[in-house]
Amino acid sequence: MSKRPISVLNIFPRRFLWLILVAFSLLMALGALRIMPGFFQPMAHILDDWRTRYSWHSPLAPEKKHQLEQRVVIVDIDERSLVEQGAWPWSRQKVSQLISTMIDHYGVSGVALDIVFPEVKEDDIVLANQLAREQVTGAVVYDLLGRNQAEVTSGLPALPAIRWVAQSPVIVGLPVTTNHPKLMPVRAGHITPLFDTDGSIRHLPPLACHRLKRTECRPLLGIAAFMGLIASSSLEVRPGQGLLSPAWQLSINDSENATVVQVPIDEDGALTVPYRHRPEDWLAISATDILKKRAQPDLLRGALVLVGATALGMSDVVYTPVSPVASGMEPHAEVMVALLDNSFLVVPQYGNYLAGALLLPLIALLAIVVSRFQTPLQRSMVYPVWLLFCWLYATLVSLLAYSKFDLLLPLTPFTLFPVFASVLLGSAELFFATREKNGISGLLAAYLPKQVARKLAAANHIGAGMDTSVDASRRMITVLFADVRGFTGIAEGHKPEIVAKLMHRIFSEMAAAVVGHQVGVCFGW
Repeated sequence: MSKRPISVLNIFPRRFLWLILVAFSLLMALGALRIMPGFFQPMAHILDDWRTRYSWHSPLAPEKKHQLEQRVVIVDIDERSLVEQGAWPWSRQKVSQLISTMIDHYGVSGVALDIVFPEVKEDDIVLANQLAREQVTGAVVYDLLGRNQAEVTSGLPALPAIRWVAQSPVIVGLPVTTNHPKLMPVRAGHITPLFDTDGSIRHLPPLACHRLKRTECRPLLGIAAFMGLIASSSLEVRPGQGLLSPAWQLSINDSENATVVQVPIDEDGALTVPYRHRPEDWLAISATDILKKRAQPDLLRGALVLVGATALGMSDVVYTPVSPVASGMEPHAEVMVALLDNSFLVVPQYGNYLAGALLLPLIALLAIVVSRFQTPLQRSMVYPVWLLFCWLYATLVSLLAYSKFDLLLPLTPFTLFPVFASVLLGSAELFFATREKNGISGLLAAYLPKQVARKLAAANHIGAGMDTSVDASRRMITVLFADVRGFTGIAEGHKPEIVAKLMHRIFSEMAAAVVGHQVGVCFGW
């Protein structure tokens, strides 16, 4: 006796197999970035950047995102400044005048310098007096890539007090560039970005720690400048609590140890830059307008000022989700605004579980729709429509979470799950449909010519199963009555399987003469 080949599709019932394929698709979508990060990470970056840019135009976006930001002002050493004030580097007297004008004349609350002064000059004492003011925050560049650059070992400002929890994630490196010791401010933050695989800046290290002394950490420039606004401030790193919380949190505390701001940190120790502003949303004032006191005082009074350069040859042009050609000051400015609002974008530590839960309604919807449409033609339309609906659902859910709750839901599972499920379930449907069609065709071919059997099987395959309805019609037919000589003896002396094969061969040869004329043939015996 011949045995049918054993396969997974034959072992499991059809509904159970459907559940297995859906579960497998869900697990693959949730784990895609961990299983194949090199393949799926570029797609994740594209999706995240799309969400960032589209949120500006979304009806869910708050109006404040489209207003000019005036609490953080960019003082730009631009081309016009170089034309009017001379080529860079400027004299120490001129840089000192720029800082004193911002603080004394315009009354800014803080000055964060996104520039360094590593060289020694004769009039350093003039600039040193201004850098020593409590409103000023200097910059330190860290080597986070281990490029064996010379370490700055002395003269750095004191590090803030930080309370740690065991297993806290840290980003380590070495301080390699800053002001020379005679121009060191009382407070400094690092200005070192983190570049993703495509060269874009989506994350920044909230703390840059010494490679050999991991408890000695310097905060980001924006965080250090914000801490300068708080008396006796300190930092604390602790794990996040709750389903929607980040993996870790960096708390900025005041003198009474009360939390002023919480900065979300992911499991790698980085913060996600909250790109909420378009390039035209920033208030940028040319440095020459500050030196000549042409800027309106109301624009700067009480503001937190970020000083940097965009002039050709001295600017750090970077690639961000907002623009392929952006100033290196913009990520720091975004962080400073988020600190003032105490509103950062949070990557939930259980984001994959949350995404899985949000995908369950889509699975239920697919189960209901598939159960209502039984024919192969109907089911062939179900999966593409369902896939498009899933992507629309993901768009609405992710934008709502982003705009209303500052949550960065993982978009990769929402994108990949309907694709995986449609491919696997569609392939299973095709297998079952082909198997049923072949089964009907094989059954009819035992008694009918192959051409007739295929035609009947194709006609019946349009429905969910064998069409047994009566379709009466009046036609002219020709009937041939023929007998097989010795059939009774053959039937009595041989097995039924042999007799069936014999009759099938006889019928096929008899039908060959008329099938070529497109004439229908039906046999009975």
